[in-house]
Amino acid sequence: MSRRSFRDQLREHPTLLAFAAVYLVGWTIYGLAIGAPATVAYLVSVTVVIGLVIWLDQRVGFSSWILWALAAWGFAHMAGGLVPFCDGVLYNAGLGDTVVHYDRVVHAFGFGVAAIACWEALVAINPTVTLTPGTAVLVALMGMGVGAANEVVEFAASHLFASNVGGYENTGWDLVANLLGCTVASALLYRNRARAGVSSVVGSVP
Repeated sequence: MSRRSFRDQLREHPTLLAFAAVYLVGWTIYGLAIGAPATVAYLVSVTVVIGLVIWLDQRVGFSSWILWALAAWGFAHMAGGLVPFCDGVLYNAGLGDTVVHYDRVVHAFGFGVAAIACWEALVAINPTVTLTPGTAVLVALMGMGVGAANEVVEFAASHLFASNVGGYENTGWDLVANLLGCTVASALLYRNRARAGVSSVVGSVP
């Protein structure tokens, strides 16, 4: 894998990096202004993730839409933990008595994107890898692995920063949402790759 510099990233994605910096600072100021107890935890965790994505992008060269989707995920994540809603925060918001909650939608979206990012990293490591049904399952499991790591971080944050990230049931629903998002993302990835492969074959027929 060829490695790019941060200067290269600034030149390629100035608007994206500005967006990430602005929402990180903006949400932090907002959280401190309203006295949100989880502000420091979200600042630290999102800063670390942004730094990790920058480091990985220097080696992988993620698609622009992946980087924008990850940035949007970070924005939604900070909003969910800092914006007051009823007796809690936006993460507690649900659609009536259904299982559709803000928290679960963000998890499904975010780790679905993470699964596709894992696929792009895998291709960067081994450009000859092909997207078979088995590989698609592996990609989904990779995304779920990132989701499991997130649950470990949330568990640590609940002890280090006394943040309220929910209990056992919340963790279970988070994992279910991760599974759904990663499965849908991998299925769409495989379908699109399969269609692209068919198109290339058809186009090569005289």
